[in-house]
Amino acid sequence: MKYQAILLVTVFLVYSLKAFRFYFLLVGEGVSALKYLRLFAITTLVNIVIPFKTGEIFRIFRFGHLTKSYIKGVSIVLLDRFVDTISILLIFATMNFLGNYRLGRIFFLLAAVSMFIALCFFIMPGMMEFWNEYFIKTRPSNRHLRGLFLIKKIKTIYVEIRNLVKGRFFVLFTLSVFSWLLEIGSLFLCRNFFDSDSDTLVSDYLSVALTGKEFEPQRNFVMAGVVFLSSVYVIIILIQLVKKLEHKNGR
Repeated sequence: MKYQAILLVTVFLVYSLKAFRFYFLLVGEGVSALKYLRLFAITTLVNIVIPFKTGEIFRIFRFGHLTKSYIKGVSIVLLDRFVDTISILLIFATMNFLGNYRLGRIFFLLAAVSMFIALCFFIMPGMMEFWNEYFIKTRPSNRHLRGLFLIKKIKTIYVEIRNLVKGRFFVLFTLSVFSWLLEIGSLFLCRNFFDSDSDTLVSDYLSVALTGKEFEPQRNFVMAGVVFLSSVYVIIILIQLVKKLEHKNGR
């Protein structure tokens, strides 16, 4: 009973932080809280049920529809994934520094990808300016027109991400780190309930979060998350139905 209570509290806190993190990215879009929470619940539910984070594609389309801009949907999801990735990398690196975890290939792979993405973000303006000038100055052709169109789309996504990063990155990063620390903290509180080696419990849990392999604590967290998010989704639908009925009867 103690384990279930800790698990439910952890799930509530972690997904509340994640919901606030996404909502922080939507500041200024004029999205109502109920509509957003309903969308967050269903997209997160799909994302944790479908393996290998392929549910992010569904999230991109749904957030794109919500903001009336699929480019913004792509930008929001990409930035959230990047922030979450560097957060867990920081935790891995800290654990390695404290001697509690030996860095594996997945860490270096994600670190390399994150560094490459960050590098691309910083050099992107110069690259777009170079290729834009190149296509304009060379003889016009269908290939060059397609190149200019692609550069325009990439520039739009870049500007969206840059605008989202300004004044928000530190808050997003902090919220992501806290959500991971909450999950890790619950493991320490519940380590006596698992058959796994308590010395490697946290590192095994985080590794599973990256690789998608089966692991009891992670499976329990996902199952509790499914129950919680499904409940939130149903409750919000009921609230919206009641509001519609009240509005209809008030006419």
